[in-house]
Amino acid sequence: RAGERADINVYSAPRSSVTSSQVMNTLAGVLVDSVPKQVGEQVLDNGRLLAEAEQSELSPTAAAALADPVSINQLTYHALDGGVTNPSFPLFVALVMILAGFTGAMVVSQMIDSRLGYIPLDIGPFVHLAPLGTHPRRLVLIRKWVVTIIISPIISVLIAGIAHWIGVSAFPFWNLVLFSTLCILSVGFASHATIAIFGNAGLLINLLVFVVFGIPTSGGAIPSEMLPRWFEPIGQVEPMHAAVRATRAMLFTDDPWSSGLGHASVVLGIWLVLAAIF
Repeated sequence: RAGERADINVYSAPRSSVTSSQVMNTLAGVLVDSVPKQVGEQVLDNGRLLAEAEQSELSPTAAAALADPVSINQLTYHALDGGVTNPSFPLFVALVMILAGFTGAMVVSQMIDSRLGYIPLDIGPFVHLAPLGTHPRRLVLIRKWVVTIIISPIISVLIAGIAHWIGVSAFPFWNLVLFSTLCILSVGFASHATIAIFGNAGLLINLLVFVVFGIPTSGGAIPSEMLPRWFEPIGQVEPMHAAVRATRAMLFTDDPWSSGLGHASVVLGIWLVLAAIF
């Protein structure tokens, strides 16, 4: 007599990251190809030995059932919804926020410096050099911060508006706008401060801090548990990691504030305060 088939459920969690989903899907494929065959051969052999010991024979139905005793089921734990079709979507949204603050700071810095005569203003084939200003460097920095304060909510509304326009309804609109504004302000303030203190070398420092170390430690593409251990403390203080965590919480949870949005807001708030003090 053949017993009931065993079920092995392999769950993938696309809301965690694209890499973890790929790992679990690959694992499920390996199990489907190997486990039923290997286990089936053992169970069928044991069934035949038991039948011989009892001086009986396996029926064709029992033999067929024993040869395929395990069912591998590929299941999804909390599937993507709300217009999100790719597990990497939170990473891309966070990257837009970080780049808006980082590259926006460079554009604003060059525009104001050219208006004050510190660098030439290039417009295609035309070059304009304004009279050299005598403004204190601290006042110039404050002007750049003020421009960043003005443009940050505008960019944030554009980010949220485009997300809803392409059909991503999982975002709480104003949560995304407010957090994006905080993220752009924090990265923008820090970028301006670094450029003001270190000059052109500040551009390289900003690139290293916000992009080179930010993307690998963000946990958006590869889970933090799969990275070298020394990446983890860096990721905990990186704006990119905070942005990915907050974006994922807004997209995939019913209580985003306690699921990562609150922690990310605190991290970016500290960046904003430290940039002003620095």
